[in-house]
Amino acid sequence: MARSSGRCACFDEGEEWRIGRVVTSAAARGRGVGADLMRRAIHDAAARDASRPFVLDAQEHLADWYGRFGFVSAGPSYIEDRIPHVPMARPAEAEV
Repeated sequence: MARSSGRCACFDEGEEWRIGRVVTSAAARGRGVGADLMRRAIHDAAARDASRPFVLDAQEHLADWYGRFGFVSAGPSYIEDRIPHVPMARPAEAEV
């Protein structure tokens, strides 16, 4: 995967891991790059401490996509930058 194909950051928030924005280039979309980034971020964080859950704030229309990685809705939807978002969480023991 080319370096410019995409990025996904995972932040240590003490009690949990936070997945930051997942970004892929237009050319990489629909080719599994985003899924590879998510799996890698989850794997790398869990290798450091598998006892912590993961959280993220998903654009609402992508909630099902994040569900593929064990994330479920964890609160009410809200608007950020005029885009509906939903908080999501993934238990530490969830499978990727």
